Amino acid sequence: MSQAKKILLLFPSIFYFPQELERLEVKSQLLYLYSYLKPHFDVKMVDLETEIGRPNSRVTIRRFKEKAKSFLSQLDFDVVGISCWTSLSYQATLSVGSILKEINPKATLIVGGYHPSAVPEDFTYPESPFDFIVIGEGERAFLKVCQGEVEKEEKPVILSGETANLKDLPFLDLSQITNKKNEKGRYPYPFYIYLSRDCPFSCNFCMEVAKRNRGWREMSPDKAIAQIQRIVDELKPYSLALADACFGINPKWRKEFLGKLKEKNYDFWVSIETHPNLLDYEDADLLSGLKVEVQFGLESGSPKMLEIMHKVNNPLKYLEYFKELSLNLSQKKVLHRANIIFNHPGETHQTVMETIDFMKMMMETDNSYLFWAIGDYSHFPGSQIDSNLDYYEKTYGTQIAHPQWWKLEEDQWETCRKVLPSKDFTWEDKDFWQSRVQEIDEILKNSLSKEAFDHVAQRYRFDWR
Repeated sequence: MSQAKKILLLFPSIFYFPQELERLEVKSQLLYLYSYLKPHFDVKMVDLETEIGRPNSRVTIRRFKEKAKSFLSQLDFDVVGISCWTSLSYQATLSVGSILKEINPKATLIVGGYHPSAVPEDFTYPESPFDFIVIGEGERAFLKVCQGEVEKEEKPVILSGETANLKDLPFLDLSQITNKKNEKGRYPYPFYIYLSRDCPFSCNFCMEVAKRNRGWREMSPDKAIAQIQRIVDELKPYSLALADACFGINPKWRKEFLGKLKEKNYDFWVSIETHPNLLDYEDADLLSGLKVEVQFGLESGSPKMLEIMHKVNNPLKYLEYFKELSLNLSQKKVLHRANIIFNHPGETHQTVMETIDFMKMMMETDNSYLFWAIGDYSHFPGSQIDSNLDYYEKTYGTQIAHPQWWKLEEDQWETCRKVLPSKDFTWEDKDFWQSRVQEIDEILKNSLSKEAFDHVAQRYRFDWR
């Protein structure tokens, strides 16, 4: 191991973010980079969100900065990698970057994540503390900087990340996480891992395109199961989340992996997020009997909105297939969730009601294992909507209240959703969908099997308890 450089990998926290929303105890994006660099350097991983907190006012942000400076001053570092994972961490990234440069002016600062990939120019302002901005994947680009293959310049250098072969990446090094286990010796939080990267779909609301890599790359099924087993052996988690941008694009890979997962028959919950068109009845058989929650990016029950979202080419066929697949999964007692986005640019009162009617139709079956995750469209840079905002403004009358909301000093979670989807709405009635969803809440409760109801009440809907 080379001791020439001390590497600090850092999550800077999030400013102006609701305290009640879930916090990830381990930032998987840093853990993968940590595991890649550990054989070469002295590496430390720090999460300021868990160490100091999530400030949401000018007063608490000032205190956060004071605590961050005191905390970081005790660390020894030559190179710092800061994860600006999404735009929600933008302001925290700038603040922490400046603190790091103040502590150690000679340190090399590298910033990466979805936001730098989408808008690298946000980090090239005068007196920017950042030396390198990585677009896309960070492993190889970070290693080149640390090994001196890329030199600093007077202005921040923008680097294009190189796609990694997942088959060659090392297993996750969990040595910095074992201290997070509870008194029973188990990791008590959802543990997020990636078995594949990229997504070939072109949903126009998604930031995935900002990474500039299309297609789909996966680790082998054997390696994927071996990685999960290592996590089980070392952490004994209560739940595991497969956080791939889109799980199981390749049918052969998917079926082989699910078959091996079924052989393991773990006693903890595994969640999988995927596209509704990918799973088939054979997959449903493989999922049957597992403690698994399949999360489908359905997005809408309106054919018109599915067209606008660029979700699928044939929306009617898509919705019909989801109906049949969901019924099959419920018959096999496989818990599954449909994610719905309301107020996406182009949404109207009519398209809202089309989605509500579709949901009601899906709730007509007793003992269902289907439930719903519903929310507002959130506007992020790097998406096709952001890149073509003029089109949505002219075609639908869409209004984004604050197109660069991440630069504002206010509740960022609310501000990113201040969107008027079309001229069919006013700012006063844009939350029309919420009352319609509340009206069918009782129908949803009555449609669920006891097992599904208990699962939803325990994990998501605390008001149902």
